[in-house]
Amino acid sequence: FGGALVATSVMSTRWQFVLIYCILAGVGYSTMSVPLAAAAIARRFEANRGLATSVGTTGVGIGQLLLVPLIAVVVGWIGWRSTFVGFGLVGMAVAVLAWFLVGDDRRRAPHAAAHHPHGEAIAAKLAVLLRSPTFLLLGGAYMICGFTTAGILKVHLLPYAVACGFPPVEGASAYGVMAGFNVVGMLLSGWLADRMHRPLLLGSVYVWVDYSFPVDAGRNALKQIIETSPLWDRRFWNLQVSDATEKTMQLRVLAT
Repeated sequence: FGGALVATSVMSTRWQFVLIYCILAGVGYSTMSVPLAAAAIARRFEANRGLATSVGTTGVGIGQLLLVPLIAVVVGWIGWRSTFVGFGLVGMAVAVLAWFLVGDDRRRAPHAAAHHPHGEAIAAKLAVLLRSPTFLLLGGAYMICGFTTAGILKVHLLPYAVACGFPPVEGASAYGVMAGFNVVGMLLSGWLADRMHRPLLLGSVYVWVDYSFPVDAGRNALKQIIETSPLWDRRFWNLQVSDATEKTMQLRVLAT
């Protein structure tokens, strides 16, 4: 990722932008994204895993809170090409530091290798996930989140602020403040995850949904949870629409 940022500073054509920034930097960013960080944290923490995961992944929000306004200031000071070089070099230095600090993950979690042997094909693992209604529902929810948050806010908020007449530094500062509130929410959710039943916490989060939510699919997923979990006696359960507004509806889950 850092190398792609440095290379971006010398691009001069559209195809170079697509190849270097969109493809190479995108692949590099995916290698240090939230899922990878969450997986590494999960292999190291048994107690308070929810809080540890939230603290680790809030680095994204903290980075946006501090670095986005700083980058806007530096771009106005020395230009975007020099800024990309500087932050690219910082990224490469952090990667080297992380390599030595994290170490060999396999020696820390031998139980993970026992439960998930290397010989098991990735296609078989994906097939199990794709047959799970719960995974599909969560995946659909995250797809909507990715479209609205990553696809709209992260991409278009700053250009829109500039188009509305806000100076770049002010728009970047507003973006950073928004990321700061995101950090607070992530820390709170991690703290709650260690103290509540995680499916219950997710259910509380998704009580209010829009009209595109598949109620029947949600009811089937709830049935699977009720029938496979020892937490419920299966004498009665139901998922129903308890309230509706112009844009949203409230779902209520009842189970014994």
